[in-house]
Amino acid sequence: METGRNIVDSPAGTFFYVAAVYLRFRSGDPFPSDRGEIGQALPSQKLYYELQHRADGRLYLIAFASETDADRLRSLVSGQEFKAILSPQIWGAQTSLVELPIERLTSLAARELQLDADGNSSFVLDVAVD
Repeated sequence: METGRNIVDSPAGTFFYVAAVYLRFRSGDPFPSDRGEIGQALPSQKLYYELQHRADGRLYLIAFASETDADRLRSLVSGQEFKAILSPQIWGAQTSLVELPIERLTSLAARELQLDADGNSSFVLDVAVD
């Protein structure tokens, strides 16, 4: 964050916009010590994902997935790994809002994806959820 404080050290019940390029995964710690970098201006829908630090102390990643992937992610039983592509904005088939508890992520990688022939792009997340 701008203050140098980690998101997990912030008060529960707050939310943040985090650039996709800062969302990295390391074994046992999906968001290392530099997690929680927040843009100085209003978040761009193309680059930023919402993280919610809820009152129960859990962190959630908010994103869009395809309807099929969203249904599967919502009903996924622990121990059944599933891979999905998440977007910070609605585009193509990515129209269903999902809330993923951070502790369910087993891998996460950001990549730039071209959205159309006009050169518009977005950073999507390739995730594996357990």
